[in-house]
Amino acid sequence: MVDLIQQIIALREECRSYGDRVQDLLGVSLVEGDPRSACFGMIFNHSTLVLELLDHYYHIWGRPPAQLREEQVEEARRENWERCNELLKAFFIMSMSSIEYSAKASLARYGHHPLASSLARHKGRFLYLSHIIDNSTVEHLVDGSVQRDWNGLIAIRNCVVHNNAKAEHTENYVIGELTVPSTKGVMLQGRLDFFAALTEVAVNRYFAWVTAIIERCTV
Repeated sequence: MVDLIQQIIALREECRSYGDRVQDLLGVSLVEGDPRSACFGMIFNHSTLVLELLDHYYHIWGRPPAQLREEQVEEARRENWERCNELLKAFFIMSMSSIEYSAKASLARYGHHPLASSLARHKGRFLYLSHIIDNSTVEHLVDGSVQRDWNGLIAIRNCVVHNNAKAEHTENYVIGELTVPSTKGVMLQGRLDFFAALTEVAVNRYFAWVTAIIERCTV
């Protein structure tokens, strides 16, 4: 639990740093609430809430009520583990939502710039993050391994949001240094830090993407 809290603290500070670096890149063109930098502020705020709640459960685990029997303590810890896992799952979903919104809004900042228009190209009524990533691969903003990471992140986000984390395909997702096995019809399994690790990869990949967009669209 201590390691998990430190992991979230580090991710929170990374978001602060990334936001500052994007603001420096934008310079005088930065406007208040600019989605190119604001995404990191949103995830910073998500992580602050996560830290406050994890700290609460950490203290509960560390000091169970004296009147509880040993088996009751273990049961309470299992229940708190589930609550923390739900919290981290929500953190991942909210962060991916912030990234998807910000990616679309960032492209809109460049109006009819040819690259932005190409990245926003899609069929159907709605533009999704998956469209942006596929187009970014075509435009050489994203290489094959990074596209693989994004595809895994998006697939897991969709699985959690739309299918209660029950896998719809039997597949091994490789995301950064993580290998996430999934079996059709079976709930995704992982350690307590699973969703925190996925969120960290997503934040890092988004920073690389948005800085590439800024550099290519302002030349």
